[in-house]
Amino acid sequence: APAVVTALVGLAATLGVLGWWLAQVPLAGAGRLGLLAGTVVAALVVTVGVLVAIERVWGPLQMTPGVATVVVGGHLLDAASTAVGVDLLGYTERTPLSQLLMQVAAALPITEAVGVTWLFVLVKLTLVVVIVRLFDPGVRAAPTQTHLLLLLVAAVGLGPGVHNLLLYLVG
Repeated sequence: APAVVTALVGLAATLGVLGWWLAQVPLAGAGRLGLLAGTVVAALVVTVGVLVAIERVWGPLQMTPGVATVVVGGHLLDAASTAVGVDLLGYTERTPLSQLLMQVAAALPITEAVGVTWLFVLVKLTLVVVIVRLFDPGVRAAPTQTHLLLLLVAAVGLGPGVHNLLLYLVG
């Protein structure tokens, strides 16, 4: 367990340096590619942190680690890529509920410092943790069906996340 904490602290420090570096690079060409790579790395690091936190708080998950990683990681990739696209690259969100969350966040004073997508990211993170916790006990009773449902949940996050990255890459 201490090794995991040390690794997470090291990854967080690395992401901090990467974020600083990316802030210095113009958001065109290689700078945009670096920003997107940083988005993927950030989503993966936060995914590991969320899974470690879930297991520390509620105990070991029943679902396979790969499924848990794809479910959490897919939704965090969507959240991170949306945040980068809206707050840094100037894209707009098309999903009505996401737009509403961003409008609510925009009216709050913290938005100046963290952008309009912070509430969307927080809601997405909370929902994915709740979904993992709700579906996890079902793995014992009906492993195949529960894993298939979880993979469907993963696709709902991973699909838009990958779409965002490709859109930002070519756009």
